[in-house]
Amino acid sequence: MYCKDFFKIATDVGLVVRQSKGKHQFRAINMNTFDFITIPSSPSDRRSIRNFRASARRLASTGRGNIAAHGGYYV
Repeated sequence: MYCKDFFKIATDVGLVVRQSKGKHQFRAINMNTFDFITIPSSPSDRRSIRNFRASARRLASTGRGNIAAHGGYYV
């Protein structure tokens, strides 16, 4: 699985894919809460693919991603 496949998973559930400023990483962003998950550039195993798919669905439905997971707040 390549990066473009992760982009497709993210856009299929309604997330917006953007590149981080000045970095080589991409983020899948929920535009309602501006919370995000990082898209892996090279998945290590099939568990990482399944974990990303579950995280993308969770972010799309609840709006909670990395910011909420680390105790941040919403704007």
